[in-house]
Amino acid sequence: LHSGAAGLGCMAAPLPRESRRVSRSTTRQDVSTPTPPNHGCSSHIFTNPMHTFTTPKDKESNIACDAAAIAQLIAHLTRHDSSDDAKRAADQLAALGAGAANRDAVREGGGIPPLVSMLDVGAAPAATQHHIVGALWSLAANNTANQDAIREAKGVSRLVAFLRKDQPAEVAHHAAGALWSLAANNTANQDAIREADGIALLVGLLRAHPTSEAARHAAGALRNLAADNPTNKR
Repeated sequence: LHSGAAGLGCMAAPLPRESRRVSRSTTRQDVSTPTPPNHGCSSHIFTNPMHTFTTPKDKESNIACDAAAIAQLIAHLTRHDSSDDAKRAADQLAALGAGAANRDAVREGGGIPPLVSMLDVGAAPAATQHHIVGALWSLAANNTANQDAIREAKGVSRLVAFLRKDQPAEVAHHAAGALWSLAANNTANQDAIREADGIALLVGLLRAHPTSEAARHAAGALRNLAADNPTNKR
């Protein structure tokens, strides 16, 4: 990395749109979107053929999701044939990631390994993987335990692979955001991203689309990769 990065501390990555669009409103009831309008868990998720969300009104904007509801979401990632179900489950997990307590609950409920496994080639349609990457990005935000869990599940190399030129631009944009979060104040992840050739690919993304949102996320990831990491600054 350029020596100009020296001395700069880590910078928090923004949340993906799946989380941000939820966090802007905690009162609007809109079941047409794949994420709930209030950070909370749907009380019944995908429980009938119409896949209807029933989201209770919550007094707080950031309630914790119960283990049973998280398990239900994870089951829809691993057992259902419908790619729409998987996308909606991933979006729900991304929305939950907007709340710190929920990030821990998803990890403790075993949600991270199934999400990572769906990033393998052919494991899910590209559109679904886009949503999975968004969920991991959200779950990694300001949460060292989740950052470590994603690395331990072999998620770093899978996310770096989405930066390659043959990948859809929107997935690359999300992958750069996820790496930005993963590299924040986490030396082990900084090293893992470098060892997976992530630095070169992030630089390539930045150069190829310098004015894009993907480039902004790549720049954020590169900044965090350089923070307090002399090897990455070289």
